[in-house]
Amino acid sequence: MPDFILISVVTDEYLRFKSQYGRVSGLETRKFFVGPDIAEEFDVELAPGKIVTVKPLAVTDLNATGEREVFFNYNGALRSLMVKDKEAAKTIVLHPKASAGVVGSVGAPMPGEIIKHLVKTGQKVKKGETIAVLR
Repeated sequence: MPDFILISVVTDEYLRFKSQYGRVSGLETRKFFVGPDIAEEFDVELAPGKIVTVKPLAVTDLNATGEREVFFNYNGALRSLMVKDKEAAKTIVLHPKASAGVVGSVGAPMPGEIIKHLVKTGQKVKKGETIAVLR
């Protein structure tokens, strides 16, 4: 592959990343890629002259959706947020109740086979109304 194509590919990837996540130069490489250790206090420059102090306190176990809650001090105030653990989430088998983004997709409360339809195609239904019987 010619060098100019390789540079173009790397540049495009960088620009997509920057567009999605914004400026990430406020963190040193290890903290960005691996994450800080618990109780490791560090500063983050959000903008020129705007520096905040962050200290991770605890991380919960993985939940059913592949997220962990992270507790931390942010300039001395206790905060928490949910963080998607992409590596650990690969081992979780999710069974969505409806197909995301598919208009008219209806979820079931349990796996099963439809044995009786209680509504006709195109019929308007209200939230909570029974539309089918499962076995």
